[in-house]
Amino acid sequence: MKPRVCCDRLDMLLADAGEKLFSVIANGTGPRRGFFLQARPLDRDVVLPSRATDAVEPSLRRGDGRPASIAVVMELHLSFCPSCGRDLAAWVRAHAVEFDALAREGAPHIMKTPGAG
Repeated sequence: MKPRVCCDRLDMLLADAGEKLFSVIANGTGPRRGFFLQARPLDRDVVLPSRATDAVEPSLRRGDGRPASIAVVMELHLSFCPSCGRDLAAWVRAHAVEFDALAREGAPHIMKTPGAG
């Protein structure tokens, strides 16, 4: 089967969007339009405490017992395919319709910026 993007590996990373570990998402909105490497260290159904006063699992505490911070999702803009090296901005320009379809699939998995809608 022909990949939807430049290579099979990027296609596989897109298929894993929103899952634990590493994936790639397509973001079709505004100045952030492009592909992003996303890392999620936890499964989606893990519920973290919302305040320092909430119960915290021992593994989420520092050595001195204070609650520890954890990044639950990280995103990094990709200029080039991490597998084959293709210029992804050029791919997006040349395949706008295909990219927009990938961006619709990726929309639910985009990291929400605090204070932004």
